[in-house]
Amino acid sequence: ILEEPFLRVQQVMPSCEPVDGIIIEQCDSEFQILNQWSWWNCHVIDADIIITYNGDRFDIPFMCKKGQNYGRKTKPFFHMSRIVGLETEPKTKFLSSGALGDNELILIKPKGRNTFDLFQFVKANFKLSMYSLDFVGETFLKERKHPVIHTDIFAGYQGSDRDRMKIAAYCAQDCDLPIRIMKCKKIYTQVVQQSRVMFTPQHILTTSGQQVRVLYQI
Repeated sequence: ILEEPFLRVQQVMPSCEPVDGIIIEQCDSEFQILNQWSWWNCHVIDADIIITYNGDRFDIPFMCKKGQNYGRKTKPFFHMSRIVGLETEPKTKFLSSGALGDNELILIKPKGRNTFDLFQFVKANFKLSMYSLDFVGETFLKERKHPVIHTDIFAGYQGSDRDRMKIAAYCAQDCDLPIRIMKCKKIYTQVVQQSRVMFTPQHILTTSGQQVRVLYQI
């Protein structure tokens, strides 16, 4: 995992002022945003790992539901696999464990790529008083998120290009922090080594309990 992102792209609708270090791609519709997100991540960058923070409970379900609502218009969005023409279907998983509690997750497993929800790993492996990205970032990196709340996002979207620029900067930090946390704590190195030792697929380590890991070793 690179210490600093080598390419940072944001899809915005309808437009916003430039943000330092970010390619701003103007879109005309929600389904175009979804399609372009998939195109950049899975075809231009050709990412090995799609990293989120609480993405299995919020971002992924939100995006997939939007994609399904638009039908054929978002067909390119679901082409996340490295196998040409193979669509990625979201799967619902109910997770109940002592470390993670009860959760309903929406998972995507593009063929040839890994997906990793950092929130699930941090919750299972670190004893913290809170698990928000803001608190985890401050704990591990001594850095807090931009002071933007959800009402600011809705109000900013209805505002000017400068207002939407502030939202874009906030979203960029939301993407950067998980990568920097993983780099700081060497989290993905742990996941890879644990996967090798336990003969367990990487996504199982954050989306299943201890019993499944034992079964993989039998």
